[in-house]
Amino acid sequence: MLSSCSPSSGDESGNAVGELTTVDLAISVSSAMSAAPFAVAQNLGYFEENGCQIGEQLEGQGGSDPLRAVIDGGLDMGEVATNAVIEGYLAGADVTIVGSSHQLPYDFTYAVRAGSGITSIKDLAGKTLGYTNPGSATEDIAYLMADAVGLGLDEFELVPTSGMGGGIAMLEGGQVDAALMIPLVFERQDPGVFEIGFEGLDVIEAYQKTVYVASDTFLKENPDGVRCVLAGLHKAMQFIQDDPEAAAKIYADFDENYEYEAILADLKFANSRDTLSGGVGFNRVGLENVSLARQLRTGEATPVSWSELVDVAYLPEGASSELPE
Repeated sequence: MLSSCSPSSGDESGNAVGELTTVDLAISVSSAMSAAPFAVAQNLGYFEENGCQIGEQLEGQGGSDPLRAVIDGGLDMGEVATNAVIEGYLAGADVTIVGSSHQLPYDFTYAVRAGSGITSIKDLAGKTLGYTNPGSATEDIAYLMADAVGLGLDEFELVPTSGMGGGIAMLEGGQVDAALMIPLVFERQDPGVFEIGFEGLDVIEAYQKTVYVASDTFLKENPDGVRCVLAGLHKAMQFIQDDPEAAAKIYADFDENYEYEAILADLKFANSRDTLSGGVGFNRVGLENVSLARQLRTGEATPVSWSELVDVAYLPEGASSELPE
C-alpha cells in the first residue's frame, strides 16, 4: 500500500520525489527476538532512511497468524513461521518469502526433572518428550534432534503439551520426561525442581524458524518498499548485536509486557550464540533442516523446493542469498 507523505514534484517513474512508501506489516510479539528488530528500526528511523514508513501494524503471537493477516487481511508484509508459509504456498497463497528472521534454535533448551540423569536427547529412549503443538517448530526440532543422534521415532514418545506452560506442568507431574523450557522461563522456576538436560544446538546447526513474507501484489507494485523494510530490519539486527543495552531499552518502551532486565538477558543470550549474525539473509542449512523436519513429520518424500517459495532479489547488500539446491 502506497501513500504520499509529501506532495512534491514527480520523477521519471511518476512517484513523488521524497515520498515514503507506506508498508502495512504484521509482526510477532511472541518473543523479544521477533519484535525487537522491528522496534529498533522503527525507533531509530531505519525505515525512513531507506524510503518507507510503517502504516498499519498488526501484532500477533506468531505461527500462522501473520500469514493470515497478509493473505486475508490485506497487509503487505509479515514475519511468519516457515512451516506456515510452506503450507500456505501449497494451498495456493499468493505470498513470497523475501527474507529471514530466526535462523538458529538458540533458546530451544529442554528441562528435565532434577536428578533424572537425562543429559542428552539419546537418554530419552523409552521415555517421553513434550513439544508445544503439532506442526510447530518445537515438533520439528524434536524430530531433527532424534534424527541427528540416530534415535528412532519408535524409540521414544512425542507428546503435545498445548504450549510451554502445559509442558512445565506435565514435566512436574511426570507425564513427560523432558519439555521445552526457554532459559528465561527456566530461571523463574523454583530451584531444585528442574534442570536443563539438553538443547537443540547440541546437535542442530541451524533451523529457519521464521521468515519475512510479502504479498505478491505488494511485490509487484512496490518492490522498493520490500527492500526498504528488509534493509531497516537488517540494520536493526546489527544494532542489537552492537548495543544490546540500548536495544533492550527501546523494546521495553515498545512493549510494556516485557521488563528491561528480562529483555536484556534474552538479547545478550541470543548474541552469545550469534543468533542475529545473518541478519535478514538466508541460512542454507537452516532451510534444509526445515525441509528435512517436514519430511520426517509428514512422511513426504519430496523436499521443499525453496526456489519456488523464495525470492532473494530484495535482500540488502551483505545478506546471504544462498538457498538449498
